[in-house]
Amino acid sequence: MVIRSILRILGPFGFQRSTRKPMRHNRTISLFTLAVILGMVIAGRVTASAQTTGFLTVKDTWITDDTGKEVLLRGVNYRGYEQVPIRLHTESDYASFAQMGFNVVRLPITWADLEPSSGTFNVGFLLWHVDQDVQWAKKHGMYIVLNMQQDHWASRFGGCGAPDWAVKQYSPDDLGMREAVSDFWANPSLQDHLVMLWKNIARHYANETTIAGYDLLNEPFVYTSIIPWLNASNVDSFNVKVTAAIRTVDSNHIIFLEPANMPTFNTSFDSKIAWSPHFYPLSFAPVYYPENLTVLEADLEAKYQTFVIQSHRPMWIGEFGAYMNSPSADNWERDAKSLFDKYQVGWAWWPSKDPRRPVPSALLNPSTSVSSTPHVQVAPSIINLTESVVQRQTQDSETISKSTEIKSVTNAVQENELSRFTASSRIEMLMIFPLGLWDLSLWTAGVAILVLVIFELLSRRADATKRNKT
Repeated sequence: MVIRSILRILGPFGFQRSTRKPMRHNRTISLFTLAVILGMVIAGRVTASAQTTGFLTVKDTWITDDTGKEVLLRGVNYRGYEQVPIRLHTESDYASFAQMGFNVVRLPITWADLEPSSGTFNVGFLLWHVDQDVQWAKKHGMYIVLNMQQDHWASRFGGCGAPDWAVKQYSPDDLGMREAVSDFWANPSLQDHLVMLWKNIARHYANETTIAGYDLLNEPFVYTSIIPWLNASNVDSFNVKVTAAIRTVDSNHIIFLEPANMPTFNTSFDSKIAWSPHFYPLSFAPVYYPENLTVLEADLEAKYQTFVIQSHRPMWIGEFGAYMNSPSADNWERDAKSLFDKYQVGWAWWPSKDPRRPVPSALLNPSTSVSSTPHVQVAPSIINLTESVVQRQTQDSETISKSTEIKSVTNAVQENELSRFTASSRIEMLMIFPLGLWDLSLWTAGVAILVLVIFELLSRRADATKRNKT
């Protein structure tokens, strides 16, 4: 029926049965018309499926939707893309996440996949993989937080993250990993590769409301045993540069910052920032006992005091989970969830080394709406803040006062980096572009219709030629 309807429309342009020999330009016009019609059909389908609410944003200590309503993002880390080789995702998993009551997926991606050789941008990874996840999440009413994942910094050290070209000079052991990480924090020009990478990712998703925000770097640890003068201000400077780069192309999305493994408090350089610490107290202990609830709460209280009360920002637990080989792991996760409810914070569960580990039943069907109960007001006396932490805050404030200068320098570096994109990257973008725009199944269906229509047209032309000869 679809094919016959299209052919009926095309009739006036030279494809109707006729004893008159059609002109070559009529056939060209008709094929062009067919392409336009198919394009309109496909575009209409894409537009219809892309309907979604507005961007999430930050208001005071809350993440809110476009109507100003507070939202608790609660869900899972969907592993696979950070692995070597990558493990493909499926729509059925997104359907399952939605049925479990979750409204967010934290999606790990890596520097290695997106800049496999120095100065390139592998947009194909976004088009082939991440874009598909975005469409599935949209279809099932979920958000995605893009997380620049690293674990032991790179595959060379038994983990994931940095590309081989950036770490090949280091020994493939723990010492080499610490040296590579330390050199990254001490080398602004190396950091600029990741800065430029985030700018291109943000440009790609600038208008995508399914993306909740960008988690700039997973667990940005600093190792002073390698370079003694490194500290959290190096992480803060990196965050400033990446955020400034993102804001040149995308003013819509939330920036999720993870704290270094030492005090860091800088957030004054952008209004849409949420802190995203991880929560693993006693997670790897042999057994979890009910009386250890106080240990869990003390850890969460400390994070809440630092990131919500002092920084006056939302806090979103980007990773948590219990991994003891004991049934008590269920109790740990149940207690953790109850504390997250008490403190009104969002979260994303991490399945540890087994990406297919079932989601614990204690986490299913969480509340994603903020209750009428205000944030817990943690008394300063509960948290024993040391003098060194206060000093760090002062030093950090001095660092951020230079953010304007950093932004101007960063923009110049970014434009230089942009000119270094290789021809192969541009060719790859052109080759894969159609698949990034449309769902793969819809694209395939469009091609199939086109083939069938052309076959039908050729058949009719052959019939007309036979009749003319007779």
